[in-house]
Amino acid sequence: MIMFRQWIVLTLLFSVDVAAKQPPTHWMITTTDVLLTDSPTLLSAPVNVQVERQNQANTLVWQGESDAIFVIEETTDGNHYTQVGSTSENTFRVDNAVTGRFSYRVQACDNNGYCSNWSVPTRPVGEIPPITAIAFEDAGALTVMKIAENNPHQYYEDVVHIYEYRNVRDEQWTRIETPSAFTPPTSGEYWLRGYVCRDSEALTECSVPTVSSHATFLAVRPTRPVAKLHQGPYNEITFSWNEQENAAFYHVLVQRVKDVSTLFKGKVVAPQIVFNDQFPRGENIAFEVMACASETVCSIYSEFIITSPFVRLTPYVPTSYLEVGENNYAAFSWEPSARHADYYEVKISDNGMVVFLGKTTDLSIESHDFLSRGNPLAFQVRACLNEGSCSNYSEPKTFTPEWLPHNPLPRPWTLNASKTVAQLGEQIRINWSMHPDFKEAVTFNIKRRSASSEVILAENVNATHFDYIVDDIGELTLFVEACNNIGECGRSRNLSLYGVNTESTLSITAVPDRVMVGEKVGFVYNLPSGYSCYSPFLKEEIKGRGVLTKVILAVTDSNQFTWRCSDFLFNYKFIDTTFTSRKLPAPSLRLEK
Repeated sequence: MIMFRQWIVLTLLFSVDVAAKQPPTHWMITTTDVLLTDSPTLLSAPVNVQVERQNQANTLVWQGESDAIFVIEETTDGNHYTQVGSTSENTFRVDNAVTGRFSYRVQACDNNGYCSNWSVPTRPVGEIPPITAIAFEDAGALTVMKIAENNPHQYYEDVVHIYEYRNVRDEQWTRIETPSAFTPPTSGEYWLRGYVCRDSEALTECSVPTVSSHATFLAVRPTRPVAKLHQGPYNEITFSWNEQENAAFYHVLVQRVKDVSTLFKGKVVAPQIVFNDQFPRGENIAFEVMACASETVCSIYSEFIITSPFVRLTPYVPTSYLEVGENNYAAFSWEPSARHADYYEVKISDNGMVVFLGKTTDLSIESHDFLSRGNPLAFQVRACLNEGSCSNYSEPKTFTPEWLPHNPLPRPWTLNASKTVAQLGEQIRINWSMHPDFKEAVTFNIKRRSASSEVILAENVNATHFDYIVDDIGELTLFVEACNNIGECGRSRNLSLYGVNTESTLSITAVPDRVMVGEKVGFVYNLPSGYSCYSPFLKEEIKGRGVLTKVILAVTDSNQFTWRCSDFLFNYKFIDTTFTSRKLPAPSLRLEK
């Protein structure tokens, strides 16, 4: 009956201890109306509890009371303790401890069911569960990266999380010292891995590393640019800043100070931009720039610089000249205004009625027998500013086109296009008209002039328009012929268009791509009209001419140089070409017998 009583008391003792965590000092157990009261025995908790793991079995040893019964409890992966056995020895073996992280505690009990406190838990043994998933969070949008981790396991307090990164171009993993504030050394694609270890220094006991599912592009935020501004004559404003190492491009912002309205907002590759008198004069204008590694990773804007474009006075009246020649040729020219002008407005009148009114930045216009004949024509010009103020017209210079012995040649009077810059394959409309005084029936031929020949685009057209599909890149010259019924034809003035191909690759080649200091390197580039190319090496911008161009340069330093190109007409597309120069090796001396 004593053994039965001990079994009941021990079972109850273990149940109460799990909930209360402290052994009671007095037990009262009622069984079939019998009250049992015993006096407690003072027992010491086992000490020096050690655990060793071998072949998926954990062996415990400890020091404790003699003649005591020892109860052993186990916790797996930080969960609640459960009893795994009891023994009167000072050692115990737990088999089939296959998966998990195990820790143990031991308690000493006497035959009356009184027990000591629990021992200090052993160090954890067994495999550390790996991190379930790992990735860079908010990649590409923040310079400071956060580690996103998903793992259902609860680790012990003695474990640490280790994170490492690796550039896709390297093999070496590098430890992340501050995971919550990680900035990559350079912009690029990076792998991330993490694992859990007991010892953060020796890393002797760790889980299997978990690697991110894909490499993530991380951009380094460029530093804040330091800007400066130079205001030259005629309100030419050069806004520049120091070039940033990690910047792919720059955002420039120009605002009117009084109402913070935006006057210019654009993206450039070169570390400067030039404005030619395109802002309101006499007002305070603020200039700012920020450097960007990508569309979402940018520095803050630079300190803004404020300037006020000069207020210009009305230009003076130009001095004009008229030269006439055979077959009703007339050349009307003028001298530049003594006070700055943005453009010139030319007016031709027939008995007071304006027959031609046009703007030009040139200093002359020509007429090849396409003005009305028989009446005196008055040529005048005036100088104007962009904001609208103009000088008075010059004194009229008169010329009367003669009726030639034959019928006047038919000639288109006006010629224009719906747009002057178009992509390769894009359709634009060409429009023209005859002079109101010309009454003969005519048909039209549309031609495009190349470097060595003329290409007929359409013949015998009865309409006064033509839908032209841009068939080449670079500068395109078109004109229209008007022909009468006896085959006499007169041609219009030239119409200049620009064809571009934003889908083509801008080709820039360094030949050779590796040179010695002191040697020369040839850059060969083919840029269509409308493109530009900036070279930090040349520190200047090259405009595209639509032909293959070669530049020979002497290399004066050991470095790596890059040309960067952009399309300023449509999308901003970049292409880099890099060549490397190195110094000549030191001469070697060898003695021979």
